Amino acid sequence: MKTICFVMTFARKSMMANLLNRSKILSNEGYRVTVIAYVGNDLEYFKNSFLENNIEFIQITDINADISIQNEPYLVSYKVYHYLMQKKFDSIHFSDFMGSGFHSIQSKKNLGYFKDTSLVVDIYGPSQFINEANEDWGEGGFHQLLTQYMERYCCEYCDSISSYSQYLFNWADSRKWVLSASRETHRYFSLYQDFNIFSDNNPINSEHLIYIGEFGKLGGLHIFFNALLRLSDQEKSTIKKITFIGENGNIEEVDGKSYIANFMQSHLIDYHIFEPREISGVNKYMQMNKGIVIFPAIMPENSTYLFELAVGKMPLIVANVEANLEIVKNAQFFNPTPAALSKLISERSNLNYKDIEITYDSKNAMMQWINSFLDTAIDHSNKFDHISYPRVSICIAYYNHAKYLATSLKSLENIDYSDYEIIVVNDGSTDEQSIMEFNRLQSEYNTRGWKFINKYNEGPSIARNYAAAHATGEYLVFMDSDNIAKPNMLKDFVDGLQLSGNDCLTCYFDQFYGEGSDPLKAQGSTYTVLGPSLEMGPFMNCFGDTNFIIKKEVFEKIGGFYSSRVVTEDWQILAKLSLSGFKIDVIPKALFWYRVLPESNVSFGSEYYKQRLILQTYAEYLPPYAYHILNSLCRPTFVNQKGLSKYDIAYFNLKDKVRRLARKTPFIEKFISKMVNILVKR
Repeated sequence: MKTICFVMTFARKSMMANLLNRSKILSNEGYRVTVIAYVGNDLEYFKNSFLENNIEFIQITDINADISIQNEPYLVSYKVYHYLMQKKFDSIHFSDFMGSGFHSIQSKKNLGYFKDTSLVVDIYGPSQFINEANEDWGEGGFHQLLTQYMERYCCEYCDSISSYSQYLFNWADSRKWVLSASRETHRYFSLYQDFNIFSDNNPINSEHLIYIGEFGKLGGLHIFFNALLRLSDQEKSTIKKITFIGENGNIEEVDGKSYIANFMQSHLIDYHIFEPREISGVNKYMQMNKGIVIFPAIMPENSTYLFELAVGKMPLIVANVEANLEIVKNAQFFNPTPAALSKLISERSNLNYKDIEITYDSKNAMMQWINSFLDTAIDHSNKFDHISYPRVSICIAYYNHAKYLATSLKSLENIDYSDYEIIVVNDGSTDEQSIMEFNRLQSEYNTRGWKFINKYNEGPSIARNYAAAHATGEYLVFMDSDNIAKPNMLKDFVDGLQLSGNDCLTCYFDQFYGEGSDPLKAQGSTYTVLGPSLEMGPFMNCFGDTNFIIKKEVFEKIGGFYSSRVVTEDWQILAKLSLSGFKIDVIPKALFWYRVLPESNVSFGSEYYKQRLILQTYAEYLPPYAYHILNSLCRPTFVNQKGLSKYDIAYFNLKDKVRRLARKTPFIEKFISKMVNILVKR
């Protein structure tokens, strides 16, 4: 029996209703289906509906994780990944919104996990698309940059990408997204073939308008209301009732249902709001309540309703946008402006609705979609069979670390890799004990052929370059003299580099505190990194730590580490690699222990100077005007972010938790949203 998992962690009601119907079909076809969710409207109802149909439903309720990145979508993706690692599915479908497949897709690309599972992204509309449709910038800031990077990463590196609308593929291409080479468009199909409203014996009630779509700009509510305002008093008097069918949204930070109520009450028109949980509820309403449907939506996820209404021959006035034209023909179309819609509303009694039909064969669309699960397009050839394990040179810069070097080298004795060399460069240590320890360890490891080199002090960057110049390996790995390697560090690095085709890989790391040799006794959090998000790169190091692997020839091409005494050498070189067009990514796994000490480099240095160095690195690849924009806007943003007091940090953490609570508790969402907006504007 084939096993399929759908991950829809941030679910809108229409998306979940569509998934419920499709899951029923797959279950009836003999597939074992699992659905993973996190938050969404009416989620408890859908959970029960899935379970009643013998479809496994997993709701993630706790996303707390002791990791460095505390962005909500990132935490959800992290939890989903760790759950999926314990299971086995033939295919996993991730919704694109909020990047719920980020860690899973990254682990397949860079670690070879899920090698027998097809990882698919179903594109409904990512956050950038929704922001544009809402005519809104979204929440903005670093969290939005991070989330949108995750969404784009999933769409680029998944095994295949699927959409119900070619329009979304065209939108992504026009925004210069890079999508998976394997694209599939699976059209909507009807589950209610006998649903038919229009007939000569079933006349249209033109006094009843039925708006269908989200109660917000995504659904075109603002266009509809502005169209009504353009009607004359005589034309308005012909409208006796308006029904609003859809799910709640927002217009200009105002709750959609409140917006409807305020507008309708001020214009003295009878109205009704209907929020169906499933598509069948819309069809039943239409059979009992005749009227003319106004469909001004431009958001493809609302197209489920449009499709069913077209199948049912419902009188339709539809926005003339690409997503809708893919589905229906011979409807009454209008350019999505208030003036054009107002004209059709005024003429609605005299329009022809009889020739409405869908643009393709629904039954064929359903069979094509079902058959797509028969061939999951997995490359069953074992990529690990083609991995070679060339020499790796581990380069260590050492300065006054007598207490820690022996522990670091001991960890490298137990490394799970055969062909490697160690190069330790003493960067002019001044502490007598450190000099003695360096000499002692040189004698101890002389029989292994490990290299111990003395030089005068110039700083860690130059010491690392010096070590790399003496390396004979095809790959270089840089390691601090107070860190501890995990046994799998080199093998995972080399496997990842060859599986992914990258030029450089960074990784997560586990932190520990103090001077001891057993990190488990003083374990801290796991430090996670995002990857080469060049849009976040000017603000913070999203690339990784100095402990990375890189092809030696690539390291030499970019000139090695920045030759100065800086404490952002990792940030600078990794940003430069990405800007230069080399392939870099992250292994989503902790491969070493990072010792946190009071004198750690991260604690020192001018924040202004650190970021100025990064901006100078960007300037080498940008036109002057772009650099000046970054120079003027990036630094103040960085200072504002870094300059938060502990009270400010506590405030923002609390605000984030309040928003999470609001997602899970719909009946207080409106109140919480208002309070959060007031606090943000303080």
